[in-house]
Amino acid sequence: MNRRRLAIILATLLVICLGVGAGLLHHFRLKRAVERFHRELLAAGNKLAVEDLAPRSDQQSSANGTTLYIAMAQLPGVPMELQPKPMRMVAPGRAIAVWQQERIPTDKSTNIWPQLMSSIDGQTNALMLVGKALENGAVQFNLNYSAGFNMLLPHLAPMKRFTQTSGAAMVAELHQGHPDKAWEYLHAALRFNHIYEPEPIMISHLVRIAIVAISWEMTWEALQYGSWTDEQLAELQNSWARTDIVQESDKVFGLERAFAQTMLRQMRNSQTNWLQFDSDWRDSASVTGDLMEDSKHVVHQLTRRYLGYWPWRWWDSYEEELFLDRTWQAGVDTARKLQRHEPYVSARRLTEESTRALKVAFPNASTRFVLADWQEDMGEKFLNRVITAQVQRDMMIAGIALHRYRLRHGKWPGTLDELVPQFLKAPPLDVIDGKPLRYESTGKSGESFVLYSIGKDMEDNNGDATCSSRKPNVWTGKDWVWPQPATSTEAAAYWQKNSK
Repeated sequence: MNRRRLAIILATLLVICLGVGAGLLHHFRLKRAVERFHRELLAAGNKLAVEDLAPRSDQQSSANGTTLYIAMAQLPGVPMELQPKPMRMVAPGRAIAVWQQERIPTDKSTNIWPQLMSSIDGQTNALMLVGKALENGAVQFNLNYSAGFNMLLPHLAPMKRFTQTSGAAMVAELHQGHPDKAWEYLHAALRFNHIYEPEPIMISHLVRIAIVAISWEMTWEALQYGSWTDEQLAELQNSWARTDIVQESDKVFGLERAFAQTMLRQMRNSQTNWLQFDSDWRDSASVTGDLMEDSKHVVHQLTRRYLGYWPWRWWDSYEEELFLDRTWQAGVDTARKLQRHEPYVSARRLTEESTRALKVAFPNASTRFVLADWQEDMGEKFLNRVITAQVQRDMMIAGIALHRYRLRHGKWPGTLDELVPQFLKAPPLDVIDGKPLRYESTGKSGESFVLYSIGKDMEDNNGDATCSSRKPNVWTGKDWVWPQPATSTEAAAYWQKNSK
């Protein structure tokens, strides 16, 4: 009996030792796989550490940034209910120039013009102060990159608020017949596009992309004012040409990866950190109710919370790090292809191939890992925003050149080639497929035109601006089509529908 008991004990100890040994072996194998991949990235010239990816501080740019931030902080902005919303789409491919409208009714007001102008008059000095600060040159904001995902970014909201307020002020001044003042507001808003190089942080780039979208609508509105000089239009075109959205986007993916690595290390070192992050998506107060409806799901939640840390720390965390490293590196490589002016249709294949490979190599990543659930699709969504903004930039350059041609020749050109070399060095390319933006003059005497990109679906739909959303929008159309001014009948129908 004693021998049998001893044999059972020895067998049990052997099984435990084998299990622990296998677990340790698997731990070190995963850890070495991560280290090996990091060595490969470094050998290829990639930077992995936050301190290597963070921009170097420049004393003058930092001083300019401080001055600009102080000036922007004094700007209250225009209330949402008074925003004139430039370039209002009334139908696919048709937009209202808001400054031309005698009245702007809403569901709360028969005409916002008086209140809007009063609001702008009260902010003139603050707008001028920001405009003056923008003339100092390049700006940089001192940020604490070591804080990772918890880094504070107080300058982003004031920047967007200034651009929106400048747009409202430009529209108001054009409406009142003050083009010189309107020009100052437009020029100040566009200056952001080339004196502010966004931090290599995704949210900073997304805010800048939002500013570009606002500037696009402002510029379209301004182009409907037909008395600008060729010198002014050339200055406007040059300002847009100096804007490059794709530039530096590879560093965004690199820093997001570095932030993720830092957070993974923090969670490995502290179960408290892991619980704080991993439990964000759960509501402990609803466990009792959920238990009655879906007991299996709740048991899974509780088991993961209280028993899941150590398996994650020893094994899953390294798989997760490798998964995120490879995910973000696909973004780095795709962004670099775009920076080399490769069309998006081919650069995107790299991301798609990487995504398919990762799903095979790391099945159920969103449920097994902690960070992957909210980081998995961020890269693709970010690239879509970048590409949209880059198309906006290239379409606007072409659109301004078209207006310059018409100012000189009294008609629209037959092809974009006629803009070369007087107004363009070469016809702008559609970054989606690398071919020239599509263009055609329309009407018997060429009194209108169609200018478009093939858009998100990467198919040429012959300038079909039909939208996937209920509200017309250039960037949800089958093709991304330059809006033509709405007729007075279309405008009247729009105001009647939207002011009820």
